Amino acid sequence: MSDHEPEQALHVSPSARGQLPVVAALVAVWCFYPVLGLTGVIGPWLVVIGMVVFGWVVLLGVRSVLRTRRSSWELRLDHDGVTVRDHPTVPWSGLRQVRVTGLRPRWMFWASFGYRVVAFVGRPGIDLPSLPSSRLTGPVTVAGTLGVRLRQCWYGTQLLVMPYAVDASAATIADAVQRFSDVPVRRG
Repeated sequence: MSDHEPEQALHVSPSARGQLPVVAALVAVWCFYPVLGLTGVIGPWLVVIGMVVFGWVVLLGVRSVLRTRRSSWELRLDHDGVTVRDHPTVPWSGLRQVRVTGLRPRWMFWASFGYRVVAFVGRPGIDLPSLPSSRLTGPVTVAGTLGVRLRQCWYGTQLLVMPYAVDASAATIADAVQRFSDVPVRRG
């Protein structure tokens, strides 16, 4: 590439292939609850609660995989800034930092198995949208509202990228941020 040619933008797209192992693990946990109940390890009431909660999570995971199959790119990083599909570009000056971190809350994900999250944190007054694939609509709006609050509390932003669910690694995304901007990238 010559010096006067612009660098290519990074388009981040959902990846059903990356999400399938996570959904499979959730299904395995869901199936394990009756076994725990039948062997007397946990009480029947805990089996019911666990199956309802993990059943809901499995349904959300399957829904995400199905939505992923119909999606094109969700996030674009270039010299102009960060663009979430169907939203205006947020210039790099609107970002305070980008964090590459583990899953939250830490008490629940103390063993992260290497899963990382890339959080784009805006400056005060800058609202960053969530990725289209992470928005919950329709009958799960209550869960979506709770998810909005939890993402803000745990990560300080709505704009999160879970690299296992997209076609770009955390390192690729962080490198693109550093290539296109002077926004600090905190890895930890």
